[in-house]
Amino acid sequence: MTKRKHKLPLKAALKMGLSIKKPVRFCFTVLLATVAFAMTGLAILVGCYDEGRAKVQTYAQFGDVVSLYPTETLTYDTVKQLSSEWGLPCGAVSSADAYYECGEEEANGLFSYIIEHHVHATLQTRAVACFDEELLSAEGIELLAGEGGLAEREVLIPSCFANGLLACGLAESAEELVGQELELRFSSPTAVVIAGVYQNDACTYAKQYANTNGGFSVTLGSCAGAKPYTGALFVSGDFYQTLAKNADVGYFAGDGSASTGEKVRDFFDSHPEYKSELFQPFTALREHIAKLTGAFGAVGGVLAAFSALMIFQFINLSIDGKRQMIGILRALGGRSADVLKIFLIESGFLGVLSGALAVALAAGLVPLCNQMIVPVFQMSVAIVAYQPLALIGVFVLCVAVSLLSALFPVLREAKKRPVDVIKFAEE
Repeated sequence: MTKRKHKLPLKAALKMGLSIKKPVRFCFTVLLATVAFAMTGLAILVGCYDEGRAKVQTYAQFGDVVSLYPTETLTYDTVKQLSSEWGLPCGAVSSADAYYECGEEEANGLFSYIIEHHVHATLQTRAVACFDEELLSAEGIELLAGEGGLAEREVLIPSCFANGLLACGLAESAEELVGQELELRFSSPTAVVIAGVYQNDACTYAKQYANTNGGFSVTLGSCAGAKPYTGALFVSGDFYQTLAKNADVGYFAGDGSASTGEKVRDFFDSHPEYKSELFQPFTALREHIAKLTGAFGAVGGVLAAFSALMIFQFINLSIDGKRQMIGILRALGGRSADVLKIFLIESGFLGVLSGALAVALAAGLVPLCNQMIVPVFQMSVAIVAYQPLALIGVFVLCVAVSLLSALFPVLREAKKRPVDVIKFAEE
C-alpha cells in the first residue's frame, strides 16, 4: 500500500525555510550579495544613462549656484521673473566702470601701502552686482565688516577696494570704513554709503623679487578671478537698475531638489538663447559618456552572474546542512513540492533581504560615484542619476537570481528517495 502524501502547511514551511543553521555563513552571503548587486545597480544606472535625468542629478548635487549667460541680452527683470518661477534667490552682474578719486598726496601713497602691507589695493571696479543674502552665502562670500542687507545707495566693497581707501587715509581699518560716504564716478558722480567690506579671495598679492640689476622689482596684485562678480561692488536691486540697463550674467542659488532641477533643465532646453556653466559639460562630454555607459552595462552583467554563483553555492551548502531534516520530512509523507517550497522560501528571503539592502546601498552611493567621476572629466557632471524603475529592476533581478539559483539544486534534491537522502546525510 502506497503511503499517503501530506501537504506541508505554509507556517511549517516558513519555519523550516527561515531556520538558519549557519548564521555567520548566511550573513556573509547576504553581505557579498548586497555589495555585488549594489555595484550591479550602479552599473545599470550608468548603463541606462539619460541626459535629462543626469542634468537634474547634476543640479541636485553640484548646482549650489546656477549661472545664466545670455547670447544677446539679459535684463534684470528676466532674472527676477525666473527667480519667482523657480522659487530661488537671484542676483545679476553687469559691467560698470566706477572709481574713487582721492587727493594727489594720498594717491602717491597707494604704491607704498601695497608694498608695506603686501596686498592688492585698487580704487576702481569694473562691475556691479546685486545678490540676495542667500546667494552671497551660497557663493561663500565672507564679510570682513558691516552687514549684508543693502538699502538704496549702499554698497558692499571688495577687500582690494577697501585697501585702496585705507591707503588714501579714509580710515585705519575695514570696520571704520563702514558708514562712510563716498562719491564714486560711474557715468556721472554718484554718492554712496559703505555698508560693508567683503573678502575678495580672487586678489593676488603684490610680490617683491630680485631683478637682474641687483635691485628689486615689484609685481602688483590684481583681481583675476574666474567669476564675473570678482571685485564687483554689490548694491541693492533698485540701485543696480539705475546703474545697469542689462546684465552680463544672472545667478540663482540652488535648493538641491529634483523638482526645481527639472524646471531649470527644461528652461535651458527650451531657451537656447541662454547658457549655463552647469549644463555645458553635457555637450562637450557626450561621446565620452556614451563609451563609459556601454562599458558599465557589461560590468553589470558580470556582477549579476557573480552574485548568482554565490547564492547557488550558499543554497547547496544549506541543502547539505538540512539533508537529514529533508529525509525525515520525506519519510513522514512529505512531498517533493514541500522540499521545493522550503528552499524557495529560504532563497527568496535571501534575495529579498539582499535586494533591499543592495537598492539602498546603490542609491546611497550615487552621489559618491558622481563625485569620483568629476576628476576623470575635470568637470562637475553627474552621469549617475536616480531612476526608480532601474532601482526596482535591481531588486527584482536580485530576487529572481536568488530563486533561479536555488531552483536546480533544490529540484535535484526533491527528486531523491527519502531513504537515499537519509543515508547520504548519515554518511
